[in-house]
Amino acid sequence: MQQKKSKKHRVRVRFIIGDMRKLFKIFKKEKFDVVLNVWTAIGYYDKKTDERIFKDVYKILKNKGLFLILNCASKEMFLYNFCFSHFKETPKYIILNESDFDFLRSIFREKWIFYEKEGKDLKYIDEHEIKMRIYSHQEIIEMVEKVGFKFLKAYRGINFLEPANKFSPINFVFAKNIQKRGLMRKI
Repeated sequence: MQQKKSKKHRVRVRFIIGDMRKLFKIFKKEKFDVVLNVWTAIGYYDKKTDERIFKDVYKILKNKGLFLILNCASKEMFLYNFCFSHFKETPKYIILNESDFDFLRSIFREKWIFYEKEGKDLKYIDEHEIKMRIYSHQEIIEMVEKVGFKFLKAYRGINFLEPANKFSPINFVFAKNIQKRGLMRKI
């Protein structure tokens, strides 16, 4: 889908999908203008692994390159919207979600239970569990700045670039090796 959009808008883009824990191994001979981390792609490992990912992003970015963390769940947003259980329904399936949140360690666990509709009955299909660390806004900024990035801007959403508020997901822009004041006029 994204490749079709880039062609339609005549934007030259190279999409690469891979394991972000291996960024530097895969791209050690390449440098990028922008690296995107989208849809809560951090927190599935431990904090040291996430910090190493940020270090690798720094290594593969060009000077003045941008690192964008977009649509990532924040602890602040998460606590405001947290629900212990809910379900999703499609024409063919029902998915039950059972959630738990360890507030002291900021660990979210969720079990998805899949059922197929058979008339008015439900047939159990499978279940899947996830566990992830949900970082606060401040924790992400500290971790990424520790690597050497400059924090530039926080947004509530990426569609209209409205300023972030305390319940926003993480939509942050960081830059490598630049003065904060100079770039802000360009963003």
